[in-house]
Amino acid sequence: MRFNSTELKQLALSPTAVCKKEGLLSLREKEGKLWNKTDVLTERWCRLIGNLLFYLKGKSKNSEPIGVFVLEKFTVRFEDRNSFVLEFEGNERVTYFLASNPSIASEWIKVLSNASYASLKQRHLKLQQQAEELRKQISLELSLKCIELQLPANFSEGVFVAVHHCQPNHGFWSNHLETDVIRGSNKPVFLKTVSFFIKDNVTEDTRMRFIVYRVSKNKDITEQGTCFCVVGDITARDEVKLDLQNKGNYAGTLVLTTLHASDKTKKRLVSRSSSGKAVLPVDASLAESVKPKSEQEFTSITKNPVLKSMFSNAICRTYKFPTEGGEFIRAQELMMESCLSFRVPIHFLKLLVDEETKKIGSLESIGKLTGHWEAVRRRRVDSLKKYLDRYQARIKHMMMHYHAPFFKKSVDKMSEDLEFVPTNLHIQKMTVQNLNNEGADDSSNSSQQCHTFNYDITTVGATTAHAIGFKHGGGLLAQLANAGDGTKSRKSLPLNSMDQCLKPARSSEIFRNNRFLEKINSLHNQVVYEVEKLRNLTKHDSGSNAYASNKVTGSSEALAHLSNKVCQLITCCECELVQNAVKSLEAARPAYKPLHENYVHGPPNTDAKGSSVLVETDDSVSFNSSSSCSDLNDKAESLWEDLTLRAKSKLSDVVKSVHSIITPDLEASFLRGQATTDTQRETALNDLSILLDLVQSVCTEVNASLSFMDLNHTEQQNDFDLAYRRNVVFSQALTTIAATVQNHILTSIDNQLKLHQFSEVGIFIQVESLLSTYGNELGMLQDYAVGVNDMKHVTVKCSTSNKDESHGSDRYLPTLHGTTSAMIITLHFDDSTFELLPVDLQKGKLIKLHPVMYSVGINEEQTLAERFGSTAVQEYLNQQAYESTMEYYDMVRDQCPNCLTEKLRNANSFIREISKDKISASFPEKKKSLTNLDENRSIMEVVNFLRQAVHSKKNKNVEILQLAGDLCRKLNGARITSCKSAKDRTAMSVTLEQARILTMEHGLANQSFNQVLTCMRSQGTRRENTLKNVGARRYAFTSMQLMTFPKQYRAPEGTYGKAES
Repeated sequence: MRFNSTELKQLALSPTAVCKKEGLLSLREKEGKLWNKTDVLTERWCRLIGNLLFYLKGKSKNSEPIGVFVLEKFTVRFEDRNSFVLEFEGNERVTYFLASNPSIASEWIKVLSNASYASLKQRHLKLQQQAEELRKQISLELSLKCIELQLPANFSEGVFVAVHHCQPNHGFWSNHLETDVIRGSNKPVFLKTVSFFIKDNVTEDTRMRFIVYRVSKNKDITEQGTCFCVVGDITARDEVKLDLQNKGNYAGTLVLTTLHASDKTKKRLVSRSSSGKAVLPVDASLAESVKPKSEQEFTSITKNPVLKSMFSNAICRTYKFPTEGGEFIRAQELMMESCLSFRVPIHFLKLLVDEETKKIGSLESIGKLTGHWEAVRRRRVDSLKKYLDRYQARIKHMMMHYHAPFFKKSVDKMSEDLEFVPTNLHIQKMTVQNLNNEGADDSSNSSQQCHTFNYDITTVGATTAHAIGFKHGGGLLAQLANAGDGTKSRKSLPLNSMDQCLKPARSSEIFRNNRFLEKINSLHNQVVYEVEKLRNLTKHDSGSNAYASNKVTGSSEALAHLSNKVCQLITCCECELVQNAVKSLEAARPAYKPLHENYVHGPPNTDAKGSSVLVETDDSVSFNSSSSCSDLNDKAESLWEDLTLRAKSKLSDVVKSVHSIITPDLEASFLRGQATTDTQRETALNDLSILLDLVQSVCTEVNASLSFMDLNHTEQQNDFDLAYRRNVVFSQALTTIAATVQNHILTSIDNQLKLHQFSEVGIFIQVESLLSTYGNELGMLQDYAVGVNDMKHVTVKCSTSNKDESHGSDRYLPTLHGTTSAMIITLHFDDSTFELLPVDLQKGKLIKLHPVMYSVGINEEQTLAERFGSTAVQEYLNQQAYESTMEYYDMVRDQCPNCLTEKLRNANSFIREISKDKISASFPEKKKSLTNLDENRSIMEVVNFLRQAVHSKKNKNVEILQLAGDLCRKLNGARITSCKSAKDRTAMSVTLEQARILTMEHGLANQSFNQVLTCMRSQGTRRENTLKNVGARRYAFTSMQLMTFPKQYRAPEGTYGKAES
């Protein structure tokens, strides 16, 4: 690196105030002549300035500087109590420092570890995030309503309020927000609350202006009246009434009610009072009506470090809704990006890179083959390398987008570089708090009054391969179901279960060979471990307790384990699958090639054919090979048996040589001063090396032979493309499931019954799809169905966080292990959260996942499919989902019935008790408006109605989705909602579900249902989602499109228009 020595010297001699730390340290250096240098400790004065560690010539801080360390890309760690070392990337040499005592060494390590620019940048980003979280917290929240509005007779127009604020030292008004529009009333109560955040810097002197407008049917806006106030007047009383004036005339009254004012805000307001006196609330019950702790939980995500690491860029909206009993409920919407959107795909692609690399290595280890097979092998290697390069390119590009924003925009869904990332992945949270005005002074009702209820929905675009397209006329479901039967059409679907449709892709011979290879490689790794363990135990130790009893016991156990693993490995290699593979490979090789020619340990031991190995321990492991070999005419088979027999024979030699140095007699003789000879020890080590080479030879030949067997299965380019497409879909589905499951476990962490259910039977995940069965969306739906079904092979493991992780919050993010056929998601928790999990989960028990997908198309393309196409795929998926739901229900009923709030009955017996006539007669009585669903409906009633809805032939039967969502919540499951981009139709579904929850669970007034729905869709977080994705705060609908939508899924006037989908 280039540097200016003069400037560095001046910097090194800077005043003490500039130094982060300075003092005496002993530095290990090399001294002496060039040919005879030795390490010596030299005491020098050291100074840390910025990221530069200077060491001076002498012990005085005024000495001349002679060297400097640039503290970047380095690690610092303890060497012993008083010393520490610096290690730099790319440099094997370490720098040793010695302090006078442990406390000084610890201080130096602490300050050095935070000295680098990278560490400073990390702390800066963390402080920025903390500041952003503080700025987003609500400091003041108001509820608005009007009374005595002077409106024209027969008024049927709408009314809304525009809120502005102005700081005392500014001369202009700033637009803050507009409320929702209330129609047909001269006493409107506005549902959307007015929230001021810490970032708004509201003080008691801040002026506020409220303008009430009338909106005509033609959307003409007329000013009704204006009023003014200052914030100090609002916080001084619980309710403030302001007269509206219009050209000097009275136009009505605006009523302001303070719902929340944080303690910090109140203190700031009091301290800045213009009169210099403290302004106290007139009604003290206002401060008592909301408990501080509950309010803090209500207005922020959480203080849980795991949740903080999972979510980013939260958008918040708060509301105050009336109930049937004349009271009010407060609802808060939170929409957050998941930090897993890029992390999980990157980890998954790294697993694919390792898998493809191993496949290429196995094929190249085969060696050169005859003409035909050599051409096949080269084509296969070239195909694997092509996809390997593609995976690596995707990783490189995603690493560039790993930081905020943490989601893939819907406009980027066609991007090939981001095809493994799910589209528009967000977590939608709704927190509800019941407000009981009458019970403010009743301590017995305070806990109920302040209790909050949380409802979470994951929203994501359909997990499909947008970048690849749907030019073959179908998605994965049809292509995999018809694979191998020569069917040209990719739209037909067999009438059997989903698992049977996809079975050929998972139970093929290639899949079997891969699983067998995994077993062989696992045994090989265990053999290597035991050999290394024996080597360490048999090496010469100059200490007086070289062969103490613990070493003898350890050697005996390691020898027994080694014998066991080698015998298992040889037994696996003698199976018919391996024998046939070896013969096939040898027949395809151009010339005779002995299997053992590359090993220098001599020819096969012909005496080994009758050998036997017997290790006498507590767990006796024996192997007898006298009947395993016979003279065969086939050279390949004979050579293969020679190789395996040599391994057996060498195992016998290892047992003898190791026993010769660890027998009790030799131990006793050693204690009398007669040590084991070096010859015995060298013989044992040599035998272990030969055995390890032979095992390596066996495993290499098995890998090569089974890899060659894969070449016998002719794979067209379409097969590789199909596998690649499935990996794309799997990555998106895996990311969605990981974000959903981790959030679901964390939000249920205080409910031990739920956690017990997750441990015993797994987590139920209900996926709601709004895709149609027409055109490209049919292919998307089939891709999505396969992705959801593949999640059945994913399990979840809980673990504590990795405390060695260099990036603070990243240590809580999930990690992946395994393959697509058996993937394990490891969730990391902080210690306090981990202790709340059931003991079985703490010990590593895997959590099973039970994903199901219900699908009902609602757009204009679904109308075309119902009239001119087919809805068979949709009906098939719903029937499969219902059957899977019933299987999970039966497991919960049998294994943990106490985890639910009601007694469960057998689903089949319940259905048999009700005749079809009784079902059809009772169904219309229950089938009311969606706003009037019975909150006391039992699980079995929901199951019964869902069954009828699934088997009915009704067009756009959205009751399937709503009943499935209700049943999912009753089964303590997790919810996922999707459409093509999770932006427009998903917004309609999520807001409808939230309004239904408020009605069923919290007594929302029925007459307010449509008003609440309109308010959430026009003023809520989902409209902000459209802005984040396409840059416009409007849903991508047209008036003609909405005419084909079910009524409950139509966007309000003024919220939709032409926009990119």
